[in-house]
Amino acid sequence: MDFWHDNWIGSGPLCHRVEIFQDQEVVDFVSRGDWDIRALSQALQPELVRLVMASRPPTCQGEDRMVWMQTPNGEFSLASALELVRPHSHGSLGSACFWHRSLPITISFFMLRLLLGRLPLLEQLHYFGVQGETARQGGDARGKDSWGSGGGPNLVADKGVVVGSVPIASMATRILGELARQKTLTILPVRWMSPGAGYKLNTDGCALGNRGQNGGGGVVRDSREGFLLGFACFLGVTTSLHAKLKALVYGVNQCVARGYLDLHLEVDSLSLVRIISGDHACPWRLQVELDELMQHQGLFRSVKHCYREANKPPDRLAKLGATEGTDSVFDSFEALSPLVRGDI
Repeated sequence: MDFWHDNWIGSGPLCHRVEIFQDQEVVDFVSRGDWDIRALSQALQPELVRLVMASRPPTCQGEDRMVWMQTPNGEFSLASALELVRPHSHGSLGSACFWHRSLPITISFFMLRLLLGRLPLLEQLHYFGVQGETARQGGDARGKDSWGSGGGPNLVADKGVVVGSVPIASMATRILGELARQKTLTILPVRWMSPGAGYKLNTDGCALGNRGQNGGGGVVRDSREGFLLGFACFLGVTTSLHAKLKALVYGVNQCVARGYLDLHLEVDSLSLVRIISGDHACPWRLQVELDELMQHQGLFRSVKHCYREANKPPDRLAKLGATEGTDSVFDSFEALSPLVRGDI
């Protein structure tokens, strides 16, 4: 990546802020994984040196790649480009409700036709010349065949063709009731499980609001369920998934520093587990932390998902980190708060 011409710091190319520069890349100013302050001072003014050092230096692992910022995975798509350039109209609450991605498209069209008065209800059938009175007359001639299963008369056109049934609301209620009765409730016992051998690291991240202050927390226990380490850390403002990954990286680094090298990782985010295992593509904003985590991949005996009910101590510690705004490490069980001790 070009040090002077590429907008790698996010506030514009550095060539616009200096008068003299050479042909250099960003990696030319990195030494042993950190910024080379001497090289930066020779090329930039002090305020620009501070601006550069505010960002993390590249890890020099693999090649640089272009990132399309409009998509989570960083890959270009025509849909995201169209969303970026097309004019946006004022949406309505009703449209947002029935044109919802979670609804089947047939249901969305049904709701649209209902709101626009395009369903074959009694008023519409009368408008098109279908007379409801002929239904009872046709029923008298044909007997029970002209009556619907819901107990009401069918609407019959002049030629005796059945058009629809009157008790639409009662029929819909009956169908919804049958669907509700088909749902079964399963009760599953959930508890924290011992790793059997080595050490288990449970971590979690929390966000106080949508892109609010984030915190991370974690607990390390041995194969005999003994408490070894707990931590709460402040992670700044980011997304919930990013906070969970940062908390996991923080916990792994704490374990490595203390010699807990035979690790079983457990989080309550299935998406994060799939990203680490390579089943899902990593969002480009999380790539730096994922690379840092995978440097210790040889120490991981397993990376598993657990239910939130089995991950309560890290969740409470994560909220502590978000509210306190500082990092705290607990090396003894007694140093934890009574609520966290109770969760464990």
